[in-house]
Amino acid sequence: MYDSQNKTIFNNQDNYADQTAQTQFNNNKLSLNQPIDKWVFDEPNQKIYAISTSENQLLVINAGTMEVIESRFVGSAPTDIELLNNKLYIALAGSTKIATTSTAQGSAVNYITTLQNPYDLTTDGTKINYATLDQHVTLYHIDLQTNTEQALEFYDTNKNTYYEPAIHLDSSNNYLYVGESGSTGSDLLVLNPETGEHISVYEFSFSLPERAILMENNDLYYAGHRFDKTNITNSKVQLFENRDKLIAISDSYIFSDRKIYNKETNQPIFEYPSDMTVNSAAADSSGNIYLSTSENNAIYKFKSLDELQNRIVQKLAFTQHDNGSYEFTWDQVTGDGYKIYAKHEELDKFTSITDAPVIAQNLKVTNAQLKQWLGRDVSFELKLNSVTKNRCR
Repeated sequence: MYDSQNKTIFNNQDNYADQTAQTQFNNNKLSLNQPIDKWVFDEPNQKIYAISTSENQLLVINAGTMEVIESRFVGSAPTDIELLNNKLYIALAGSTKIATTSTAQGSAVNYITTLQNPYDLTTDGTKINYATLDQHVTLYHIDLQTNTEQALEFYDTNKNTYYEPAIHLDSSNNYLYVGESGSTGSDLLVLNPETGEHISVYEFSFSLPERAILMENNDLYYAGHRFDKTNITNSKVQLFENRDKLIAISDSYIFSDRKIYNKETNQPIFEYPSDMTVNSAAADSSGNIYLSTSENNAIYKFKSLDELQNRIVQKLAFTQHDNGSYEFTWDQVTGDGYKIYAKHEELDKFTSITDAPVIAQNLKVTNAQLKQWLGRDVSFELKLNSVTKNRCR
């Protein structure tokens, strides 16, 4: 290590703990010490492979126990991840590289050098297409068999860039689906993934859709609509709000960043609290639902939709810290406006100790509040949307 003050290099033999081991799973919530930005769910092997853009990490999580079992440094600013045939492909937006690594524990991380900084990628194992983060971008094609890369040409003279595109490769038809975002004239297109030739373009543009495109069987989801992937010009069905960012599809549900939809009826069946944005989601064949939020540094697991809908608040606790301060804490998928009430022997009913709803999952106790409770037997209760959820003494 280098000591800049003394201008010396010295040998440091201190031991440093792996920070990713500082995790805890309680009441549906796996708390992490870093934000999780995107992940893929491997149900056959019961694993979640998650990337943290700010920490340059890949976390491997046991989906059964919700335990972080491994972390790997993958490179600068990972922003997208795909799982194919027990191999992970990770776009590194902070460099001109794509990381690849096996799902086997302890596997090395290898790199594919790219012409530009990859932000969004899609692959079938023989080729990779990627897009950069910037607004007006060119798409790129990598042939993994020949280790060659080229920018896709523009055969349509009316379009020489794509605006913040999300991309998806359908290897069965050799189609590259491109869904623009962030523009009032965003287009949905089908390209040849190797040449860039426009195979099909939906004739009407979309206004300011989110940067997301999903595919399942013969259905293509983009801009709140479901298309027939074999003929996107045939018809469209508007299912969701245009600015709902669709993030995952399961046998029963369609997940957006704001809601969960019934896949059969296309109707919303659960809406996340207003301060919560889900960035990745999954549901397995046993009914378990997994959600993550980067702002909470957490991944949540619920045994069923009912458990999620009940939104059980647990473990309301009143804790004294080493510095002498007191704090309320509780566990829940996110804050949606909680209020804490107190009652002691001189009060006939519970009285709110906060003027406004608490959005966070903790509340520090003021000295004035503490003086009211000292020497008394006090009960506290936590309410969400005027429904009593948890109580402590």
